[in-house]
Amino acid sequence: MANTPGHDRPSRRAAVNQRAPGETRALLRILATQSENSNPLVAVAALVMIFTMYGRVDTRGLLLWSTLAFVAGVTRHLMSRRIRGRIDTAPEERLARDFRATVWASACNSLVMGLAFWLIAAAGDMYVRMIVTLVSLVHMAAALLYLMPSVTDRLICTAGNVVQGTLFWLGVANAGGPHWELLVVYCGMYWCGMVAGREQLRQFRESLRMRDENSALLVRLERERAAVQAALEEARLANHSKNRFLAAASHDLRQPLHALTMFLGTLGFHIGGDEGRRLLGRATETLRVLEEQFNSMLDLSRFDAGVVVASPRPFRIDELLRKLGEEFRPQAEVKGLALSVQVVPALAWSDPLLLGRLLRNLLDNAVHYTNQGGITLALRRTADGLHVSVRDTGPGIPAGQQASIFDEYVQLSNPARQRERGVGLGLAIVKRIDQLLGLHLALESAEGAGSTFAIHVPEATTGSSAEVPPPPGADPLAFRLDAEVWILEDDPVALEGLEAQLRAWGAAVKPFREPQALLLALRALDRPPRWILTDDMLGQGLPGLELAQQICKEFPGVKVALITGNTEPRRQQQLRASGLPVILKPATPERLVALLGDAAPERLAATPAA
Repeated sequence: MANTPGHDRPSRRAAVNQRAPGETRALLRILATQSENSNPLVAVAALVMIFTMYGRVDTRGLLLWSTLAFVAGVTRHLMSRRIRGRIDTAPEERLARDFRATVWASACNSLVMGLAFWLIAAAGDMYVRMIVTLVSLVHMAAALLYLMPSVTDRLICTAGNVVQGTLFWLGVANAGGPHWELLVVYCGMYWCGMVAGREQLRQFRESLRMRDENSALLVRLERERAAVQAALEEARLANHSKNRFLAAASHDLRQPLHALTMFLGTLGFHIGGDEGRRLLGRATETLRVLEEQFNSMLDLSRFDAGVVVASPRPFRIDELLRKLGEEFRPQAEVKGLALSVQVVPALAWSDPLLLGRLLRNLLDNAVHYTNQGGITLALRRTADGLHVSVRDTGPGIPAGQQASIFDEYVQLSNPARQRERGVGLGLAIVKRIDQLLGLHLALESAEGAGSTFAIHVPEATTGSSAEVPPPPGADPLAFRLDAEVWILEDDPVALEGLEAQLRAWGAAVKPFREPQALLLALRALDRPPRWILTDDMLGQGLPGLELAQQICKEFPGVKVALITGNTEPRRQQQLRASGLPVILKPATPERLVALLGDAAPERLAATPAA
């Protein structure tokens, strides 16, 4: 009977005989659990047998059998508890010894259970024999269902019970002679139990193998995930470092561009002839494009670095839209486009500078890509706030490309990368501003039917309107400034360029490179200058803003303006809060004309649209 399972298919035999890694520990854990769970059943079976045999068999023999059954059961229980306590920490050698001890403990229990057949050998009561046989079968079935790694182990665990039961029904100790029908049932159930135990072991080993494979797969996936995460983190840190560098280097990069702008503005007073002025105009236009591209790339890096902070406040959004319409109408008219502004009086709650930058980029994009028809800038009030839209009659955007237009350097209709049409950062900045302000940017477009960009701006219930940067002032070449202007700038090239531009306008200029020298000269005069233009980031002494505030306090009649290349958000907020006129480097001649010509002071505004 023990060899019957050997007739299984080769695949099953291999699955049973192949020991999986960590199998001994897993088997012991299950065996210890099964042993503890079966202890109540074994105790009940022993009590049933004692109750059945009491008064029908020899009392001393029954007492001895009961004692042996009790000792075997308690020993097995204590062994199982001890093994469970150390199964997770014990070495493999100790676990192997524990497993062999468990097998022999089960064999002792089986032997004690089989001894009951000898107690009832002299009893002729068939009822007692059937009860003992039934309990023996239950005990045998429970033992066979234990997870054992081999047929030999299962035979050892059940031999004591099975052999004695078989001998009993063969008539060796049974005066009634052999009972073949009962013997066949008895042995048949044993054979079925062996087959079931073998199949259970195969399934257990298969599940153990799958568990190990899954664990290995999880470990590999975790390593790959960690590697990908590390690569992403490295890329993020590299991108963050790059953006932080560009944002921090903004001032240093703006200085030579600022000086070049001033020199070109001054050069216009020294060039005669149509060809010279044409070349100067081309150089100025090239510088303007370079400034726009420079500002766009720096601003994009500042958004990605997380250094741009929104400063929401109440402002008249209808006034902002009207100003934007006036600003872009000349560009639209040059292309023969009609620019319509449709607004209602409204007070919005947002950052007017960032919102203005977003709308400038959308309008600039609409003007560039619309060749006929018109552009509509509209503001209307809705139930959930203010709805602002920029609608054009341009070529439209195919549905499959509408998501990609917000990526960096994407220009659908500019494959030749013509510089006058920008570098493809305008809508990328629009996307960043939309995410920062939470404007829920939406795009509706169809190829050949134009495009509509729409945002939702919260409406303010209280507050006052904010200033909007004015449009460019008079022609710089026709501007004249009959006033004394002092300049404080620690960069010699930027100082020379600004000084040359102011002298070309007829101003009496006095340059300074140190704050203390300017203060000493100012305090020594009875009649101070009309204007003082100071850089905000000075190499030594007081910062430009603090110096300007001190001058305004000591000399109320002096007009002080700041020219800064510092784009750090916190500093921008401080400059805006000061109430002083501020020009962001590179300062164009038009901005200086608007400032010095007694126009409304230019606040720290967003840089030109890309």
